[in-house]
Formats: sequence, C-alpha cells, structure tokens
Amino acid sequence: LTSSSPSPIFTVTQEAVSRINSVMSTKADRDLHLRSLKYIRGSTVHFETEMIGSRFIIKDNPQSANACGCGSSFALKNFEENKPV
Repeated sequence: LTSSSPSPIFTVTQEAVSRINSVMSTKADRDLHLRSLKYIRGSTVHFETEMIGSRFIIKDNPQSANACGCGSSFALKNFEENKPV
C-alpha cells in the first residue's frame, strides 16, 4: 500500500494478505478496521501460523514507543498528539 509520497505506508506480507482477505469479508468489517491504519503507518504487517496458534505481527513500527514481550500491543509515540478519537 502506498500514499502519494514515494515511500510505502506499510508493508504487508503475502501471508497477512491472505488472512486479511478471509476476515474482512464485508464492507462494515473493512470500514471498521481502516480507522486504525494511522497507528501502523510505516510498519510491516505479517501473519504467521505456529503449532500454538496464528497471529498478525506488526514489525518495525515507527509509531511505537515500546511494545509488550509477545508483540500483541504497543504504546504510541507522542500519545497525547495521536490520541484515538
């Protein structure tokens, strides 16, 4: 995915694309999840399957000040400026 700037907004691996297509089957689902894209701008989105389960992984997120050990959540840089509405 790219914006009008020459650098990509974020990178999505083929595994993530396949999973996104399967879970975002309706317009309502797509509209709901599009509001969150600004929090992963500049990241790589990957979907992996292991014996213990499967998950999306957000890698190299420049919007993240820090993250939990399992990689499921992160704290936004400049949270007050980027506070969710």
